[in-house]
Amino acid sequence: MDLIQTETPSAFPALCRECRFDTALIRPEETAELVAVNVSAWRQLLTSRDPARLSRRPMTGTNSALEHACHLWHASQDFDRVLWTELPHEGTVDQDQIQAPGFDRSNEQDPWIVAKGLEEATTSITTRLQGLSSRQWQHEIPWGPRLHTIESHVNQLLHQMVHRQHLVILSVLDMADR
Repeated sequence: MDLIQTETPSAFPALCRECRFDTALIRPEETAELVAVNVSAWRQLLTSRDPARLSRRPMTGTNSALEHACHLWHASQDFDRVLWTELPHEGTVDQDQIQAPGFDRSNEQDPWIVAKGLEEATTSITTRLQGLSSRQWQHEIPWGPRLHTIESHVNQLLHQMVHRQHLVILSVLDMADR
């Protein structure tokens, strides 16, 4: 994902050269709805296609649509756990969520289960995001070796969703041309 700086001030101001998604245009109060819309598109893709096609890699060394979806599922579950840890909450983290498979087994999964798992993880995220104050959106959370604000991390997750859809669409069009 090749990002370039934009003129718009933001916690993560970037425009992707490939998919043209610009995180600087996203307002925090829009993110829950945007995540839901993107998950809906992934659910449609995963439940309306032949599983064999979804697991087909367009080229050696690239991911299949199913592998892209499993990666998003992993990223969503990880982010949900971090949000649960970092934000004030009641109750416990949802232990009943379907767990994402290991990366080495992503291409062997049932697309319906992947769609359900991705939907569960992102529904939990959007529930946690609703009603956050401006200050909470700027709360820093640990992610890898650095700290990110909740806002910048949600924008990165949205970018991954859009970017991976872009790659899947391109690969489907490319395979149709063969």
